[in-house]
Amino acid sequence: MSRSNKNPRKRRSNGPPDPFDPNQFRKVLQNLVANPSTLNVERIRYIRWWFLHSAMVTFCMSKRMLELPRKLLNPNKPELEMILGMIISSHRLYENGKQLVHDYQVLQEANIAVAEIEDFKQAYQKLLESIHYLESVYAISPDLLGINDFLRKN
Repeated sequence: MSRSNKNPRKRRSNGPPDPFDPNQFRKVLQNLVANPSTLNVERIRYIRWWFLHSAMVTFCMSKRMLELPRKLLNPNKPELEMILGMIISSHRLYENGKQLVHDYQVLQEANIAVAEIEDFKQAYQKLLESIHYLESVYAISPDLLGINDFLRKN
């Protein structure tokens, strides 16, 4: 029997991967926590490292965002568009970060990676503060008529 006949759900060869299933992901994490094998411990160590690294990168990014108004005193239109793009992308990044914290709740419930996830949450809170700061500096400028409407849509 061929491999494709064993699986009733056919996968498109060039199509996107199967959609993310949060319940399946939760089960995988629960299994990871419940079975402390050497491989699972390494996987958990990697997840902890990833949260620490991501928090560090996000803190650095937030710091640079806060420095931007001092370095870019009189931005021209292309620079303002770049800042607007950065604000929009940062909002999406923040929302993704919130979702990641939610997705990895299983680890926190098992007292695994609690400090790392808390640092990650703090980094993303700092990112949100940086976003709001940039919005207050640039998006409410009278030269940017209509920008606030654009921000609300995105």
